[in-house]
Amino acid sequence: MKERPAGSPQKFNRLVSFLLIFALGVSGCVDLKAIRAFSEISSQAAAYTTFTDDYVRSIERQKSYQPEDQQENLEPIIKEREAQRDVWLAIHKEISAYMTALAKLSSDHIISYDNSLGEMSRKMETIKDENGKQFFKKEEVDAFGGLARLLAKAATDSYREKELKEIIESSNKDFQVIIALLKRFMEMGYVESLKNEKVAVKKYYEDLIEAAKLNPDQQAAIEFLSIDRQGAIDKKRKAAESYVKILNKIGEGHQLLYDKRSQIESSKKLMVTMKVYEKDISALFGAVKKMK
Repeated sequence: MKERPAGSPQKFNRLVSFLLIFALGVSGCVDLKAIRAFSEISSQAAAYTTFTDDYVRSIERQKSYQPEDQQENLEPIIKEREAQRDVWLAIHKEISAYMTALAKLSSDHIISYDNSLGEMSRKMETIKDENGKQFFKKEEVDAFGGLARLLAKAATDSYREKELKEIIESSNKDFQVIIALLKRFMEMGYVESLKNEKVAVKKYYEDLIEAAKLNPDQQAAIEFLSIDRQGAIDKKRKAAESYVKILNKIGEGHQLLYDKRSQIESSKKLMVTMKVYEKDISALFGAVKKMK
């Protein structure tokens, strides 16, 4: 019997079958780099604390535009904000750390944990408002602590890519509360503070302009300063409002991952959508950094 040639139909068919099996094996999985990119830019944006750092300074600036007999009225507000500062910075850190964890899990890398986050929920309970009541709601304190504990567990148990769905499922409720909390700070805290600062600046320069009416050159110089100061405040406000849009995108993107968690390893459409979120956040973050 003659030997079958190397290029025989049987060998060819076996090769085709192997390639089909291999293709079917990999077609069910998608590359998680879109989730990784979304998580990485979200982590960078969450770590941006320029507005939080300016939260106290906004009130300090207002003091210089107030009559001396009213400046001391702002001191309690400055002290209250200084007491809150570490907590707001920790909230930035927790969101950033969590998104970094998602990025690492998407790359099948082990995540790490910052022990300082676990201690901050206790400090949140000590922060009081101007009426002496607890500033942070119980659900906000619980959400911060819950997310911190989840990060600690994921780091201790050496979560890897296979636990990505689990951490998204376990974290989403607390994560959305923390995102909403930082949005509340930005909208009701920082942006409102800038609006009040602009009112104080406008009133201060209006009085100076009125007093300088007999000196046109001086009046023009004061008007220029007024426009410049108010313009700077408006620029900060627009940047802060864009930052709120970033937080919205982060929250929406994570909610989508939660809603579609069973499809994370198979849905190319989900990955396309996550890429859109990553691009949107990147564009907004770039604009925010230019407007600071």
